[in-house]
Amino acid sequence: MYHTFIFGPFNETINQIIGETKTKVNIPLASVIHGDLTNAGEKKAVAKAKARIQNIYKERKRNCQSILLEVRKNQHKYVIGPRGQTIQEILQETGVSVEIPLLDV
Repeated sequence: MYHTFIFGPFNETINQIIGETKTKVNIPLASVIHGDLTNAGEKKAVAKAKARIQNIYKERKRNCQSILLEVRKNQHKYVIGPRGQTIQEILQETGVSVEIPLLDV
């Protein structure tokens, strides 16, 4: 649930953490139920990256709630946008993460 916020809109947050700490961060896909986030690099840099990520998680856990909003399946493409652009813009402008269920094939 919180991975989206760690990535940030257009991956800006995670790229900033990686750039500042020079660490490698691996965040599993949202579809992985118990995937652990890992990071690697110099000991102090890893600790700094871990602290930043934990702060994001703690803040979002304290302040977030979920609501269900039904959107017809034929309208999902408008919420998602080309290459997920619209969902990223929503996150960037509002701080809200939008999850779309996988379409039944």
